[in-house]
Amino acid sequence: MMTYMYAIMFVTVVGSQGNGLAFGSTIQIAVSSSPDSPVDPNLQKLLGIGVVGLVALAQAHSGGFSVHLSNAIAAYKIILLMVLSVAGWVVIANLHSSSAKQAFGNHHGKSNLADAFSGTTTSAYNWGVALLLIQRAFHGYENANLIIEEIRRPLSDESKVFRRSAKYAILILGSLYVMTNVAFFAACTSTELYKTSDVTALFFQKVFGPSRHARRWSAILRAVSALGCVISHTYTLSRVKQEIGRMGILPLPEFWAKSTRTGAPGPALFLHFLFSSLFIAVTPLNSTNGYLIMSILSTWTRTWVAGTLIESLFLTF
Repeated sequence: MMTYMYAIMFVTVVGSQGNGLAFGSTIQIAVSSSPDSPVDPNLQKLLGIGVVGLVALAQAHSGGFSVHLSNAIAAYKIILLMVLSVAGWVVIANLHSSSAKQAFGNHHGKSNLADAFSGTTTSAYNWGVALLLIQRAFHGYENANLIIEEIRRPLSDESKVFRRSAKYAILILGSLYVMTNVAFFAACTSTELYKTSDVTALFFQKVFGPSRHARRWSAILRAVSALGCVISHTYTLSRVKQEIGRMGILPLPEFWAKSTRTGAPGPALFLHFLFSSLFIAVTPLNSTNGYLIMSILSTWTRTWVAGTLIESLFLTF
């Protein structure tokens, strides 16, 4: 029962729908002639389905290129987090541009911390969503676990090397996440962060000064990040779905277990594209919580399944 529960959840819900929708919205802003033009939700869905489909098709023909591109975007994300962190220190040291000081005044780090917990909610919904979003932020780490057999083996103790690398990766990434949040709160007021739809654009203007191109460049940065997530998730999740097919859980297991001439899991890539596109198509973007629900849906279901599995282990022993 546990095997089927996990397999059905992974095949149907775990996909690239959240990042596909994020790419669809950010790429519209990036190529728009007007910085204030609204995002077309239908076009957002079409672009999201298109990018997931193109990535799946590209990986079916050449998986190696996807790996190199994913690694390059991963390095770009680390550099971006480092730049944001350093920019936060610049604001705290009161070294940000004079145009930003004239337009927005001094930094707001101290004022944000003066009464940081005012208005704190005890709503279980808000706490739950916050925890799910935090879990989602670290989900990329799981990609290495899902394709561990494809990672080049070190000459020394491989399990020791992998454990040490995992610890360093989580420590570095966690530190950069915290420093990025510190940077945002140092430059922006809590009210601004709560009301803005683009924190990065607001932050860059607070550091470098007002610019009508801030929203566009912020969208470009986020579009590249979303594309990297689609590439890495498609690569890893399709291989897990192929293994699920080989276990005989899905109908026609021989078909889902097939690979292309390049060794890519062709049918599993199609399965990944199918369910990701389905969830993108049914996302209620006319609702303010539509994207939020879809982006944390897989995290929510995985949390429930993981809790059930842990409980079953306790009952077993």
